[in-house]
Amino acid sequence: MLEPRGRRWTLRDKKSDLLLCAAILVGGAFLVTVVLTAVEDGLAPMDALLGYTLYALALTVGLAVLVLATRSLPGAVDGHVDDEPARGLVAWPWTRRYDLAVDAGLVVLAAVLTILGVTTGDGWTVPALLVGAVGLWLLVRTGLALVGLRRNEAIWLTDDHVVHDCVAGRVQVPRSAVVDVRAGRAFVFVEHDGTAERHLPPRPWRRDRRLDDRRLLVELTHLGATADELVSWLRAELQLDAEPTTAPTPSRRNRPWRSR
Repeated sequence: MLEPRGRRWTLRDKKSDLLLCAAILVGGAFLVTVVLTAVEDGLAPMDALLGYTLYALALTVGLAVLVLATRSLPGAVDGHVDDEPARGLVAWPWTRRYDLAVDAGLVVLAAVLTILGVTTGDGWTVPALLVGAVGLWLLVRTGLALVGLRRNEAIWLTDDHVVHDCVAGRVQVPRSAVVDVRAGRAFVFVEHDGTAERHLPPRPWRRDRRLDDRRLLVELTHLGATADELVSWLRAELQLDAEPTTAPTPSRRNRPWRSR
C-alpha cells in the first residue's frame, strides 16, 4: 500500500470551517455595530473590547481566505519525534494557529480589563479579578501549546513507535503493542494493548475526550488522507495481516468531538 500522498480539500469538506468563520464574522460585526452606535464614547473597557473584536475579525477573515485558497491537504512527510526520524501525517496547521492567536488576544484583553477594573475600584475589583483568572487560565493554555503539551493533530511512525499528537497532548505506543487499526466516520482508531507513554498537559487544560486507555483517536478533519487510506497505510506499515475493519460509531455521549 502506498503511503498517503495528500487529498483534495473540496468545498464540501470545508463547509464546517467556513460556516464557523461566517458565524464569527456575523457575531463580531454585530458587536462592533453595537459598540459604535449604542455605547457612549470614552469607556475604556468598551474600547478594549472593540479593539479585540476587530483583531479577531481580521484573524477570521484571514483564516477564511486561507481555507478557500487551500486546494489540497498534505500527504506523508518526514519529521522527528524526540530526535528520532519519523514519517507521518500532520494536519493543516492554520486552524490551530488561528486558535492560538485568538487565545493570545483574549489574554491581552483580560489583562487590560483586569487592570482597568482594579484601578477603577467602586465595586469592579472582584469582577476584574475573575476576568484576570480567566486570562491566566488562557495564558497557561497558550503556554502549554507553545511548549508542545497541546499539539496540532498528527500521526507519526518511527522505527519503534506509533506516536499520536493532538490537542490533548502526545501518546506513543510500541509498534508491537498495536493490535488493530479501524476506520470510523471522523476518526481512525489505533487499538493497542495499553502499553502507552503519555505526555499530557495538566488536567484543567486537558481534553480527556481525546484520550483512551487502549486506543489512539486520530481525527481526520484536516489530515491529508481518507480513513481508508490511513488505515491501509498503518496496517501495512505495522504488518497487521487481517483486512481493515470498521470501528463502531461512538455513542453521542462518548463521541470524541473535535475541540480546541
